Amino acid sequence: MDYSTPFAYIEDAGPSEGGVWPRDRFYDRAGREISVNEWSQLRRDRGYAVIGDWRGDDGSAVRTVWTGFGFDYGCSDTQIFETHRLAGDQSHYDTYCSEADALMAHDDAVAWLSRDSKPLDGVAPARIWTGEHSSGFFDRQGNSITLAQWVRLRRDPGYCVIDRWLGEGGAHVVVHWIGFSPSGGFDARRTLFGLSVAAFENCPLPDSTYRFFTEARALDHFRRIIPLVERGIRPWDDDEVEAAGFEPLVLRAW
Repeated sequence: MDYSTPFAYIEDAGPSEGGVWPRDRFYDRAGREISVNEWSQLRRDRGYAVIGDWRGDDGSAVRTVWTGFGFDYGCSDTQIFETHRLAGDQSHYDTYCSEADALMAHDDAVAWLSRDSKPLDGVAPARIWTGEHSSGFFDRQGNSITLAQWVRLRRDPGYCVIDRWLGEGGAHVVVHWIGFSPSGGFDARRTLFGLSVAAFENCPLPDSTYRFFTEARALDHFRRIIPLVERGIRPWDDDEVEAAGFEPLVLRAW
């Protein structure tokens, strides 16, 4: 298999029954590859999917989940755990390869947010949807679709890839449709879109990933990140961004 480009069309979906651009992979919490149907069943089990859940008195919150979902870029590390932090109107995501790393990050995030028990001045507390854990699938317009429809759309790079920038050595910035909310039941809205940045280690594995509620918001960040990456500036390094004369990015989901 040729992984020299991270967006080669792969016809053989293999054991994951996943897809293309480059390929969707599905894993259980131990990192064993499973079928998309097994993954979908496990995603419905909140006790399995959510491995850490904390809410502060000020409306801040931290949820750490097993997503079980990753893109195969030809690299061994697959980030199948995710910590989502909400503080005021700011939303942050971090991804991890192992459950141990994810739990450590969860504890660190809780310790950091729980230092101040008062709401942020002038900023509304984060809105948390306290309904049941969501395991649904949605198209780019936010319409509910079946698992079979989601799998079919995931095989279509023309649908999944909204925009992309490709550089040398596997470097890329891609804004794409995910179609399910990894931290389902956490937000009042669904984060159906992603932005992946891989540009600095001569490796196609993303250095950083972001989640967004809307396609427009994801595209806005994509367009603002490209000039930074083209200059070799890491978008998440505020000091480096400011030193180059750019406004620091505020990576919020909405």
